[in-house]
Amino acid sequence: RDITREKQEQARLLDASQTDPLTQLLNRAGFDQRAEEALALARQHDHLLCLLYLDLDRFKPVNDQYGHPVGDALLRAVAGRLRHALRPQDLAARLGGDEFAVLLPALPAAGDAEVVAAKLLRAISTPFMIEKHQISVGVSVGFCVAAGGSAELERMVGEADARLYEAKRAGRGVFRGGVCE
Repeated sequence: RDITREKQEQARLLDASQTDPLTQLLNRAGFDQRAEEALALARQHDHLLCLLYLDLDRFKPVNDQYGHPVGDALLRAVAGRLRHALRPQDLAARLGGDEFAVLLPALPAAGDAEVVAAKLLRAISTPFMIEKHQISVGVSVGFCVAAGGSAELERMVGEADARLYEAKRAGRGVFRGGVCE
């Protein structure tokens, strides 16, 4: 019996369960699974990884002023800019609301994390044109770089999240991060 269609449907359902329907980025479950796979590879090859947490600045006023359809369009546009700014092997996810995560596997050097964080800040702070409205939002970024041999997702998440709140306290529109201890 040919089970090709069943296998294709299972793969489609798995992909749908791991994808944010609004942005088509990974959702939290998909990101966690793929991040664990990337960490396993990094441990095997002792590569550096970087986890970045991003939170949009001034997003709530967009929904309040223009409505949720414009806010949704803005989230889709942010996802597009993330995809464009990252390498094909990098993981991007919408964790919920206006929060995003990015995992950079096989990072060449720890300092490259700051380069990527700055690139993402520039990409997202450039005004968006959504339904004839020029909309400016910023982003705050927290990141954590870890050596593959000692990388643990839970610890990286905690560190990146803490650094994100440091960035927000520093006035938003900035990044904070470093090597995970």
